[in-house]
Amino acid sequence: MKRKNFKKRMKTFISGAVIFLSIASVSTVLSYSLVKAEDSVQAISSNDDYEYTDENLPVYREKLTDETLKIRKYDDQADILFVSFSDFYKLITGEKPEVKPLGDYKYEITTEYASAVIDTDKDTLSTDNFGDFTSINWVMGYDLNVSYYRGSRYLEPVSKEVSTPAKESVISFRGFDIPVRSDGRDVYMPLTTLSDMFADTSYNCVACNGEKIYVNKGFSKPYYESDDDFARPFTNAEKRNISLISYEYNELQFVFKYFYSYPSTEPLSDLLKEKGLKSALEEQGYASYVASGLFYENDYGKSMYAYTALNDAFKDCNTLFFAAPYMYGIPKESDIYKSWFDMENEYVFEEAMGYKNSIGSEYIQQRSEKIGKGYYFEKGDTAHIIIDDLNYNEEAWENYYEKGTGLPGEADNDTLGIFKAALDKAKSNPAIKNVILDFSGNRGKNLDVCLACLSLIKGDISLRSKHELTGEISNNNYKFDRNFDGKFDHDDDAISYDFNYAVLTGEYTYAGGNLFALLAKEAEIPIIGTTSGGGASPAEIHSTVNGFRYELSSASMKAVDKNGNDIDSGISVDIALPVLDDDYKSFFDIEANGVLVKNYYEAHKSPTVTPTPAPKATAVPVAAPTVKPDPKVKKPVRATINLIKNKKKRIMVVRWDEINDATGYELMYARNKKFTKGVVSENMYRTSFKSKKLKKRKTYYVRVRAYKITSVRKKVYGRWSKKRKIKIYK
Repeated sequence: MKRKNFKKRMKTFISGAVIFLSIASVSTVLSYSLVKAEDSVQAISSNDDYEYTDENLPVYREKLTDETLKIRKYDDQADILFVSFSDFYKLITGEKPEVKPLGDYKYEITTEYASAVIDTDKDTLSTDNFGDFTSINWVMGYDLNVSYYRGSRYLEPVSKEVSTPAKESVISFRGFDIPVRSDGRDVYMPLTTLSDMFADTSYNCVACNGEKIYVNKGFSKPYYESDDDFARPFTNAEKRNISLISYEYNELQFVFKYFYSYPSTEPLSDLLKEKGLKSALEEQGYASYVASGLFYENDYGKSMYAYTALNDAFKDCNTLFFAAPYMYGIPKESDIYKSWFDMENEYVFEEAMGYKNSIGSEYIQQRSEKIGKGYYFEKGDTAHIIIDDLNYNEEAWENYYEKGTGLPGEADNDTLGIFKAALDKAKSNPAIKNVILDFSGNRGKNLDVCLACLSLIKGDISLRSKHELTGEISNNNYKFDRNFDGKFDHDDDAISYDFNYAVLTGEYTYAGGNLFALLAKEAEIPIIGTTSGGGASPAEIHSTVNGFRYELSSASMKAVDKNGNDIDSGISVDIALPVLDDDYKSFFDIEANGVLVKNYYEAHKSPTVTPTPAPKATAVPVAAPTVKPDPKVKKPVRATINLIKNKKKRIMVVRWDEINDATGYELMYARNKKFTKGVVSENMYRTSFKSKKLKKRKTYYVRVRAYKITSVRKKVYGRWSKKRKIKIYK
């Protein structure tokens, strides 16, 4: 017998004994056996020598699908749902990774952008770039490895430029008692662990409530809201599954170790870095102490309260959020809810959830009393625009782009729509010269909206971020549809809102508001007010082993300034406003602040060089000036398509070689060789394209050409590439 297998057999025996003794003291245990007995297969793995059972669970993607996912239950870990790496990756991307056995229980796994080696003997994962290895943003329809994208129709990622390369990362699962297995062909890991590794700031995640596998793609409706039966396995069970309790808490500690951003504004961050979640909770404060003890409760209500108590232990807003039971559809009359509610009444903490939201609301109330309610105000030559949130009304924008309905406005609770309407008001008044963008009470939220608002007044934008685990610093470049015609082209450059801008910030400006202040300052827009409140990381989505979803500040994309420094401590101001005894009246004096902004621009404008007058001379008649023709521009070389593929259901992906001196590219596809039937033409800056849904079993012809823009804004086209054809089978 191999030494490894001997150790694992002993571990199996001891674990089984502990589970047996634990179960003896519990009357009811939640069962995960949800498929017919004849569908199960008893087997022994080829190299780990563990007995297991394979089952299939249905897949839910906003609704129940015909898909299933094969899950594996090992006898020594009977209640942890394992899944092969290949099956999990295909579930979330539609593609299979390459899995190559290396011997000695090691496997090399190659995904879309990087590879990693998983050692199932030492229970480690090592990779040159963990961020690239786990990136699935290309699932959203963009074959670009961007750190952030949620799929807004008016924003498009263009490229990623790395300024500081990633360093090698080694993740240890053994340190958290997370089992890793293999069968000679693939690696098997707990479903929750894999989901946590691939969680991202675009809200892609996978969860399981014991009955269904939930795939949450991007910024879609949370699965527990779309499935009325999500809570049924819990409300039908009186107690938690004893054998899962330790794994669930260990998994939470694993997430905090590798995927939490440790914001400097969070009081627990230093202790978390030094000692880990469990020790930090046991040492820090009453709320933390209560939470740490309740994680081991087998009562569902009490254990859920352990998570919601963390909302109080982590007082810094947007750092962490666990939902209450009723948000998952657990009835208020159920034992789970009653137990949770009893804990809520028993333990009352000084630090309320959403600390900054709470005190920020008091400031917003003060502002409303002094400046009035609304979002747009004018005094003299200055407009004051209030932006307190970064909301995105997905339905409204889908209707606009798909059906041609009006742009979202104030009634739709859409920040960009409100922002554009305010700028249009300012533009319609010739007296307005200065515009103050009031982010003093901004709570953040959607980074797509943050980027889009700044792009509307400054053009294309970049988001600089650092991956805390790998150390990689990158610029993610985005295009913005500034004229909202559904195209990302040079016509967007014609949109102009020409004012003297300033961004008003204060201590309640945080998260996305704080990032807006950074990007504005780097775009040479002055900051007025007081230093912003901080916050540098968007949230990413994780789930517990029972499928309860939670958010935490992500380590995968922490905003940094141009020197690579994080912005947790806030953005300093260029024009300081006095604040005395929490009285912010200086923030609301629109005319006075307009003068300050005007003076700032006067002081910082480029000096005008006065030309030396030429000596007088006798006038000599001259001919009328000749208009110079547009200089001759050499056509771009012929484009070459290097990939055309029916990658997903009714979707065509095309890639072509980059042409160095090209300004952009035009892609055309049609239903016939002559390009006269069903023609679609698209202009873009990048070298890849993903179509909308095409007709199944139909053949399409594709061609691409590059173009340059001349000094008089004319396009000079290169030759069309060779035609490529593709039949849509999927």
